[in-house]
Amino acid sequence: MKKDASLQILVEADEIQAFIRKQWKTKEFQDSHDNGGFVATVVDKYASLPRFFFEASNPELEAAHFSTWWSGIQKRTYDNPCIHDLYLLHEMHHAAYMPYVSNIGFDNFCRKMSDSENGASLASEIQIYFEIPGLRAKSFPYEIYVDRFLNDPVIQARWKQNPQNLMEELNLRRRNILETQNPADKTEYWIQKFTHQNEAWDHIWSHRYDLVESAMVALRERSQAGDRAGAIKDHIDWLFSDKIAKGGDIPFPGEAKAMAGIYWLNKGIYQEEHDNKAVPVAAIPAPALKIP
Repeated sequence: MKKDASLQILVEADEIQAFIRKQWKTKEFQDSHDNGGFVATVVDKYASLPRFFFEASNPELEAAHFSTWWSGIQKRTYDNPCIHDLYLLHEMHHAAYMPYVSNIGFDNFCRKMSDSENGASLASEIQIYFEIPGLRAKSFPYEIYVDRFLNDPVIQARWKQNPQNLMEELNLRRRNILETQNPADKTEYWIQKFTHQNEAWDHIWSHRYDLVESAMVALRERSQAGDRAGAIKDHIDWLFSDKIAKGGDIPFPGEAKAMAGIYWLNKGIYQEEHDNKAVPVAAIPAPALKIP
């Protein structure tokens, strides 16, 4: 995590709004932001706390480190501008809706993180395509889960009548794959595979997750008390402290290294399975954007 001019600290809500607006690469996302659409709703929630954006100092170790959990989003480059915007939406959704509680038990923490991933995945893998008709043609060049529903007239009618209810149902259907997955269905296979990867991440953090939870509680409470600038400055200083970064520039380097091995193994397998469809490596989602 580079601590140089590329580290952009965003303090006030209007500053965050303006910064994010400049990050969108597609007209569809820009319009949804400008017109008070789904994208704008997520950004509004995201701006409730101070945030920061950074460049990775070691992309191999930081690819799957999930810095969004501690309020920082890693800057990434994608050949496809739509995939860039989906990545950013996914990460912001995590940050916008994630609760933080100190001293919670590990099982409760795992459930919290699972709920956060389900919510962010629903937003960036399913709901966004209903919210912005025509977006699907600009994203991934292979089948994704939402393709099973987008062209169904009954589903589309339900979307118009009661969108929240439909999204809750599709989320349940997606989660049900974890119990009834068909190994011959590659889309379902990778939904389950990424979920197992998330569970591995949970256990990597089993001894130190409360450090982050408590730090984020402090950031939230100090920000809500009116000191957003001081809260985010001290939070970033904490992330770079010797206690957390171990003398380097990556917070929690041990956890980063442990997760990197799992991530790169899965990414290599994912790449091999999509080679015959000419999917570029840059288009393959990192764990933070689990769109199989």
